[in-house]
Amino acid sequence: MDPVAEPAALRWKRAVRPVLVVAALGFVVLAVMDLARRWEPAELQLDGRWLAVALVPALLAPLLQAGGWIRLIEHASGHPVPRLSALVLYMDSQLARYTPGKVGLPAVRMAGAERLGVSARLVGASILVELLSWLAVGGAVGLGFVLLGGAVPDGLLQSILRLGGFLLALAILGVVLLLVVERSRLPGPVRRALLIEGRGPLVPGLVPLAHLGHWGAWGAHGAALALALGASVPVALTAGGVLCLAIVVGFLALFAPAGAGVREALLGVGVAPLLGAPVAVALGVLARAASILADVIVWLAVRALGRRGRADVRGR
Repeated sequence: MDPVAEPAALRWKRAVRPVLVVAALGFVVLAVMDLARRWEPAELQLDGRWLAVALVPALLAPLLQAGGWIRLIEHASGHPVPRLSALVLYMDSQLARYTPGKVGLPAVRMAGAERLGVSARLVGASILVELLSWLAVGGAVGLGFVLLGGAVPDGLLQSILRLGGFLLALAILGVVLLLVVERSRLPGPVRRALLIEGRGPLVPGLVPLAHLGHWGAWGAHGAALALALGASVPVALTAGGVLCLAIVVGFLALFAPAGAGVREALLGVGVAPLLGAPVAVALGVLARAASILADVIVWLAVRALGRRGRADVRGR
């Protein structure tokens, strides 16, 4: 690489990441303003204790997801990466997913690849592989919560329940394939596109395990929110499952910032027959607000740890 071009490229990467993070914070503010407009608390009775309980899994969920991605990067690159730097980068990208089209998420991670000692292409490929596991496990956990709750009236949830066993088996099969398919047996174009070399499974076992914890946390979060709104335990479990499924579909709605609006609509349609339309809308708004709050809290905490870590290194 040309000696003049290299510093310019590095300066560009350093400039892109903070700009995207600042832009993401702007979209977070817009999302909060939208939630405030839709919030109608007049007819609702909230149990503050369950609201507090619901925040705990919401804070754990992004950390569990980050742990899975960090392990995937190490598996793909064949060497360990600086964990704290990787965690900071991951949480930066979590905020950046609030940009329209979610373009900020891969852009932030790829711009920070150099700090982890890996290539931007490898980071980009890891996002695709991560999504395969994340979506498959999310579908399985969401369906599992719905089936466990069993409080399914006629309508959308009843249709899901009729196919629940088949869809659950399909999602589990997808995860199993990621764990057992030998990388060296994949077609050459696929290996080159995903930068896959060497032997071993496409995804290490810790990745879907981390995603299982992540989705279990979101299911528990949705159930706790439903309990805060007065739902019974079976209805709350079903609501937790619908939340997981709504997050999956919301993520696939690429042009909505972090699935904004799509997730709430699906959650409302799925839960309204169980809790009533006003409570279902409130559940969607509360779940979105908790997600944003958790992302910001964890991002600030991780950023503070990152600054402290750099200060400790400079002080030695």
